[in-house]
Amino acid sequence: MNKFRRNSIYYVETLLKEIEENTVDIRQRIEDVRDEEEEYLENMPESLVSSAKGEAANEAIEALDDAVAVLQSAEADIAVALEFLETARA
Repeated sequence: MNKFRRNSIYYVETLLKEIEENTVDIRQRIEDVRDEEEEYLENMPESLVSSAKGEAANEAIEALDDAVAVLQSAEADIAVALEFLETARA
């Protein structure tokens, strides 16, 4: 592989690392919101837990958990892609 293509791969790696950092930041922010919603639900009076408000909080928590799982998967996929690019550049 010539220097130009190595540099191109290096540039792509740099971009992908930025995406990885942003993905981690976004996941952590979603986890924070989920944790706040869980705390809200835990402190909700029993009479409201089974009400529409309680159900909405549960649904939000589940959706946020799903988003976290997808982002964790994306983080793993990005890490694998970075390994492949490093191999290609070597």
